Amino acid sequence: MSSKSVFHDVKEAELVNVSKWKGRPVRVVLAFAVTMMLSACGLNSEEEFARRMAQAQSAEDDQRDGLRPLDQVRRIPMNAPASTYDIVITSDQFFEWAETKFPQFFSSKEVTLTWSVYQYRYYKDTDVYLAIESGTKVMALGRPTGNQIVMLGVVGDFAAEINQPRGPVINRISAENLKYGQLTRFLIEGSNLDQEFTLTIPTCIGISSTETDPTMQSSIIPSRVETIIFSGGSSTSKLVTCVLGSTGQVVLLASTGTGPIFSLTITMPEPKVLMKTSLGEMVIELNPTAAPITVRNFLAYVNEQFYNNTQFHRIEKGFVAQGGWIDLTPAVKIATRPAISLESNNGLSNLKGSIAMARTNEPNSATSQFYFNLADNRGLDYAQGIRDGYAVFGKVTQGFSVLDAIGQVPIVNRFGLATFPATNIIINEVRQSQ
Repeated sequence: MSSKSVFHDVKEAELVNVSKWKGRPVRVVLAFAVTMMLSACGLNSEEEFARRMAQAQSAEDDQRDGLRPLDQVRRIPMNAPASTYDIVITSDQFFEWAETKFPQFFSSKEVTLTWSVYQYRYYKDTDVYLAIESGTKVMALGRPTGNQIVMLGVVGDFAAEINQPRGPVINRISAENLKYGQLTRFLIEGSNLDQEFTLTIPTCIGISSTETDPTMQSSIIPSRVETIIFSGGSSTSKLVTCVLGSTGQVVLLASTGTGPIFSLTITMPEPKVLMKTSLGEMVIELNPTAAPITVRNFLAYVNEQFYNNTQFHRIEKGFVAQGGWIDLTPAVKIATRPAISLESNNGLSNLKGSIAMARTNEPNSATSQFYFNLADNRGLDYAQGIRDGYAVFGKVTQGFSVLDAIGQVPIVNRFGLATFPATNIIINEVRQSQ
């Protein structure tokens, strides 16, 4: 069976690194085999671990007693500082650090086991045991070949990275329900998170935190608070909820008094709405950059399911298809939110396939009613000093044939409405899909 060297030759040899552990001298030795079997022939057993431990101890004694030539001892240079550290570590903490620092040696881990005073993990890809003896030493035991043993002192590096200082450490931040206008949940995971740190989320509306999972709800909170300060609570996770007030890239930044400790760039996509009708489905992409007030208003109605089980009440062929006012009774459905400010002067035009808000002759009167343009209707656009116009806030991106079919439905004079469709065009569901 063949074997392959996994270390580069290094002239300098380091046998032990002496530090202090809670005021007591600590000898920390990592003993590697210079040549380790890389085939899948490793054996994870208590007996094998004990055998390798005895070999490592014997090799260490031989080296200390001058029985082993220095040129047969090789090390991985780490520039471990010689400072004295007052460190408190757990075996799992050290294992995770070593796995991150040296993935070429410590991968494909198995469960943590105990033998005598040691806790150890076995890594089958490199046939290595990594062990820690509480309060005395740490060892990595490879498969020895001849008298070649690698000694490596790491307490300095470990203490510097993990324990000095013992401030908050963020490993990752994950986002759930990343939709414009809805409550997004950010889960922060790491260690020492009970120590004070600050999280800033630009364009965040109504940022808050809780130690337990909140009920996810659609919410538009008017106040804008972009920063939250953590202190106390869970040391391993924090939960933050927030409504992001913009699309595109947003940079989350966590920091302490000494500077940034973690940053994450997320991309908030442009909101999209799926409209299911009796004639088919349409996808509508909204533009909150051009019409933020109008988009937030429309999404609020969408997310409270206001438009479900309503119908189009106005069809003018070659002009518009209007809805958001009549239910299936049919009866007028009363708007649940106050009228909004007109955003017609936003650079968007009433072109075919666009969606805009209907209103009365009063400019700031739009509530729940919307219309689709069935043709280019630039006469509905804002014109300074001429007309107030109607606010376009999105466009159909999928389902154009459905919109065309809606525009072709014959009309009758019904319920006092001269352009009511002769066949009901039902809006079964409208929901935010992105």
